[in-house]
Amino acid sequence: MSSRPSIPETEAAPEDGRERFGRNVAFAWGGYMVNVTSGFIIPRLISDQLGQVTLGVWDFAWSFVAYFGLVQLGMGGSISRYVAYYRSKNDIAGLNQSVSTIAVFQRLIGWLALVLAVVSAWWILPFFGVRLGNALGTARWVLLFLGAEIALTISLSVYGAVVVGCHRWDLHNTISAVAYGLNAFGMVGVLLLGGGLPVLALVHCLVMVGSEVVRWRVAYLVCPDLRIDHHLASWTDFKEQGRYSIKSLIPSISNLFSNQALSLLITAFLGPASLAVFSRSRSLMAALGTLAVKFGMIVVPTASAFQARNDQQALRSTLLATPAIISSLVLPVLIALSVLGDFLIRVWMGDAYVLHGLVVILCAGTYATLVQEPVWSLLSGMNRHGRIALVKLGASVGSTLLLTVGFWFLHWGLLGAALCLALPQLLMDGLVTPWYACHVVGVPKRLFLWQVFVRPMLCGASFGVALAVGFEVVPSLWAAF
Repeated sequence: MSSRPSIPETEAAPEDGRERFGRNVAFAWGGYMVNVTSGFIIPRLISDQLGQVTLGVWDFAWSFVAYFGLVQLGMGGSISRYVAYYRSKNDIAGLNQSVSTIAVFQRLIGWLALVLAVVSAWWILPFFGVRLGNALGTARWVLLFLGAEIALTISLSVYGAVVVGCHRWDLHNTISAVAYGLNAFGMVGVLLLGGGLPVLALVHCLVMVGSEVVRWRVAYLVCPDLRIDHHLASWTDFKEQGRYSIKSLIPSISNLFSNQALSLLITAFLGPASLAVFSRSRSLMAALGTLAVKFGMIVVPTASAFQARNDQQALRSTLLATPAIISSLVLPVLIALSVLGDFLIRVWMGDAYVLHGLVVILCAGTYATLVQEPVWSLLSGMNRHGRIALVKLGASVGSTLLLTVGFWFLHWGLLGAALCLALPQLLMDGLVTPWYACHVVGVPKRLFLWQVFVRPMLCGASFGVALAVGFEVVPSLWAAF
């Protein structure tokens, strides 16, 4: 941390997030369930009202605009960490200087993202014209509106980061839940009234940007001493937070290689209809993944506060407890999805979206990633995530190159693409990440393996066997549905 005089500590030490942890998790998950619900309704409505190809265009546009977020170089993710760090030290001057520095950068980057949206919509998207066909014009407007949303939320994201840096995830996620609900209501209305994808994208843009404006006002309520002024911006702070942020950016690039690049490759080689099939199975994993991410994000400012106080015992306890909680919660769900996945996809979207074996492969690859999400967050909060980020990037680049070769020369289908996505995740998040985290925090690796992986698996094995046997022995029960 950069040296600057700190305000003397008061008798009441600033909170480190432990007293709000359970409440924050409840609000994070509860708020996101509104989005999960709409995530099941909207795709089915798009498919029924506009067709499977159009749904694939919607998925493609989201995969494309995901790259725009890279222009902020991960700087937005550093704010909550540094807000929590400086508040733990009662250093209000440092807090304001840190936030002001990133706020100036984010506003400039927001304009850059908007330029990228315009350039991509009118000059890059036509390269996919062969596969998009008559949907090219629609895709262009969708890309423009979603890109504008990314640009504006980047410019305003500093305020939401201040809210979570103050451990007020309850307020942050309440705003998100209301926005998700309004977004779902608006999009359903558009579809039922016969609107197309461009109107859907515009509604999504307006609602999500509006939620960031609300966070702007809330940030000053939860942090009354907050002052954002471009005169407070510091080049020294920018370099310091930049080093932290680049390490946080690398996993984002890794995810883009593993997920969004895969979507673009599927569209380019197999077409948007195939992407719609793949995306529906992957969306089941994504819903669980977002729950794990929201849980892990709460760990970042908490771990930062522990580190500021040099509380090693709290860090060790967090490393053991948080991934064990996620493992115990998601493993039964993944087992159920492995057995019932095709049935659920058929009920949800119809027979045209079922590909036998796809859900099983994705479940196997997702498990380790879900469990390691709070581990990664703890390392981020400690600013010890650089080396593991580089390894993640290497695994993702290798997976993407293998996918390209497989599609181009070996004519792989969706199952081959799923395997390329799942295997690196198992290796990286099941072995490399936990080994490194245990080394950094000082937790015995055997204890971590037992508590996080083995014990939940032993408990879940009987459930999986019973579910599989029931599915095979009583087929008439399932057929009735």
